[in-house]
Formats: sequence, structure tokens, C-alpha cells
Amino acid sequence: MRAHEYNGPFNLDYKPARTTSNYGVFRVSFPSAVDRFITLWQIAGEAIADPIINQATRALESGAGVTDVNNPDAVFEANKELWTLHELIAHRLIQILVGQHRGRIFVDLKARS
Repeated sequence: MRAHEYNGPFNLDYKPARTTSNYGVFRVSFPSAVDRFITLWQIAGEAIADPIINQATRALESGAGVTDVNNPDAVFEANKELWTLHELIAHRLIQILVGQHRGRIFVDLKARS
């Protein structure tokens, strides 16, 4: 978590700790939930500022330059390469989410046993 300078894998699914008082809720659960929100906010900022996503988005917005929009075959042929840009954007968003764009590496612990 950000509060403890942890840079490893993290889970965005938050389950509050069991507490018996309001003190426990606001001492433990609330800061953790806020920490997750701030982390998501930072990830969104990284995605918005990412040059790969921005370049792919600009290419998608410019389109393929179809001249005959009433011909479905022509539209498909002109735009089929743009589908790879959708895949590129999705792949890059996953990299940003897990931190691979910053060199984070994950080890599959199940594969090691």
C-alpha cells in the first residue's frame, strides 16, 4: 500500500477488517479505503498521460479514411488494422494497472511449487 511504501502487487478489492467499534472502522478501514482510491486516481493519471495510449487514441480518432461509408466491405477493410490499436490500448492499460510500465515483475508462486 502507498502508506507503507509498498511497491509490490496489490489488490483493489477491499474487505474491511472486523471491528467492534467505530474507532476500529475509522482507524483501520477508512484509511485503507482512501489509500485504494488514491492509488486508482494515480493509475488513471498515468493512463491519461501515457504517450502510447495517447498516440493510439489519436490514430483511432483520425480513422482510416473510408471514402464509401455505405459499403460495409470497404469500411471493414479500411478499419481492420485499427482493431489492433484497441488491443494495444487494452494491453497498455493492464501494464499500467499492474505496474509493468515501471519495471514491476510478478512471480507466479503456484508455478514454483
